[in-house]
Amino acid sequence: MPVPAAAVFFALADGIGWLLVARALQGLAVGAASGAFTAALLATEPTRNRHRASLAVTAMTAAGGGLGPILCGLFADYLPAPLTLIFWIETVLLIVSALVIRRTPATLGTTGRQWRPTWPAVPAHLKRSFAAASSVSLVAWAVTALFLALAPSYVEAFTGSRNILLAGFVAGLILVCSGISQLASQLVFSSLSAQKSQLIGLTLLAVGLIGLPIAAATHTAAIVLTGGVAYW
Repeated sequence: MPVPAAAVFFALADGIGWLLVARALQGLAVGAASGAFTAALLATEPTRNRHRASLAVTAMTAAGGGLGPILCGLFADYLPAPLTLIFWIETVLLIVSALVIRRTPATLGTTGRQWRPTWPAVPAHLKRSFAAASSVSLVAWAVTALFLALAPSYVEAFTGSRNILLAGFVAGLILVCSGISQLASQLVFSSLSAQKSQLIGLTLLAVGLIGLPIAAATHTAAIVLTGGVAYW
């Protein structure tokens, strides 16, 4: 179970080497498991509604990613053992999750055919649309990563506060809002085409991105938070 192992390495880390190993294990585990989790949810959705299952995966992934830094900030500021407690709790939860997963049918997702390695391929008539969608996703996550990297330090510099929960809240805000927005958009924008939805999303991303240099020039933390909400 590489993910619990990564959490243990984080808890025991006493130098940069441990952190690098833990981070590498975490990345390998997420890469190996995320596709399988998505496929399992698609296969077990009660009504076989693939669109709803896909929406749940993307929304919960974003919301979970946002809750992580918020909870870490809470633990670091207000609970004992700020550098280790959160990782030991994560280890326990991951072990429990692994035990729950073991109760799922062993045949879930099997096809009965022998696995053969193949190169990823996209049908010729879908290549243009696939390239466009991939590019939009790349830009969206690049902007998101930029915000996650800069926003906490901006707020700390502008407010003078070294409260870790505040930094975690700022970092998690964009992803929590993203998860909420993906669920809410099904009610508000369900009639829009994928193209129009992407155009609206890119416009809001641009607004949020423009907010960062404005916030830097004016030293206004509120603009950083507003930009984070606009990203969703």
